[in-house]
Amino acid sequence: EICDADEEKDEGQYHVCVAKDDVTDCVDIEVRVLVTCELEDGIKTEGDTWEEGEWTLCECTPYGEAECVCKTDQGVECHESEELYYDSDCKARCSRERATCSVTGDPHYKTFDGYRHDFQGANCHFTLIKTDHFQLIGKNGRRYDAENVSWNDEIQLHFNGWRKK
Repeated sequence: EICDADEEKDEGQYHVCVAKDDVTDCVDIEVRVLVTCELEDGIKTEGDTWEEGEWTLCECTPYGEAECVCKTDQGVECHESEELYYDSDCKARCSRERATCSVTGDPHYKTFDGYRHDFQGANCHFTLIKTDHFQLIGKNGRRYDAENVSWNDEIQLHFNGWRKK
């Protein structure tokens, strides 16, 4: 083992001989300098691979960096109307394809699945979108003091306890 070796000067083929008590023994060796990756739980050598959690595969690169990727062979198959994605833990999951919803005019609503409807109620709050961490609330108001025309005059965004009008 050579410590603090220099790749340009020390790598290569060597013919090494050792002599002891009138006996000489020679061998051809190859010296290769390996880069290491310093991790929280120890040191890995260039080319070493390991798993982090159940879904992540990592490798120590020739640049001394740990490079991690999500495992793609998780056995998850999405339906035709879904797309595959990986969450922050690299777990494969399926989600619906991207979609758009909208509120326009006095007001006309289009849902994520493409349905359209109109709602003329005034001075009421209603939920447009809601997930575990995100909620969008709309409020209709009367437009031009007309009893039969309303519009969406306020939107409230709630995100992980944060609220913005």
